[in-house]
Amino acid sequence: MSAIQEKMCPKCGALFSQKQFVDSFCIDCFLKNLRLGVPSRVEIKQCSSCGRVKLREWKERDWNEIEAVARAQIPDKFPYTMRRVGQDIYATFETPVLVERAIRIVFRPGLCIYCSRKSGGYFEAVIQLRGPPEKVEQAEPALRDLIELESFIPRRFEKKGGIDLQVGSRGVAAKAIKELGYKPIISSSLYGVKAGKRIYRTTYCVRLGD
Repeated sequence: MSAIQEKMCPKCGALFSQKQFVDSFCIDCFLKNLRLGVPSRVEIKQCSSCGRVKLREWKERDWNEIEAVARAQIPDKFPYTMRRVGQDIYATFETPVLVERAIRIVFRPGLCIYCSRKSGGYFEAVIQLRGPPEKVEQAEPALRDLIELESFIPRRFEKKGGIDLQVGSRGVAAKAIKELGYKPIISSSLYGVKAGKRIYRTTYCVRLGD
């Protein structure tokens, strides 16, 4: 009576008694031929001036959103979980055996739109704070804090009766003024023409009273 033939890996010839098997293949051959399609690295732009990163838009670094960017590049072949260690993300896949792959998050330096515009002296609005020096001095920090959450102030000028603040975004200037409860006098002036479209700069004159 012939002996029962031992199971053998068709790729490398390893015997069942020598290695773990996954279906018909030894574990080494199974892993060698497993194609998960996981990128070894994901590049994300980071502003070398302010530190914001480019996700859907420029914003402060948020690792939950960065992990979502990496997740979007992983094919949906097997269920998996993710964990982060430093700037590496590890994805553990539930194939017939657990398999882990590392994804390196690489931050590529550049300039965000805000810092690029700021360095070029770009602005869309001017806020004129007018009134007694003590009221101007009190109002400026709160206004700056609100503006710099979403935009920038490229230049500040001391004027007779107050100060002028150039603001990168017209919308952010208007939002900050409204949030502080000011009722500005608004005027616009033609700055130029781009692609056949007129470009205006808006001035918000805020009178702080006596």
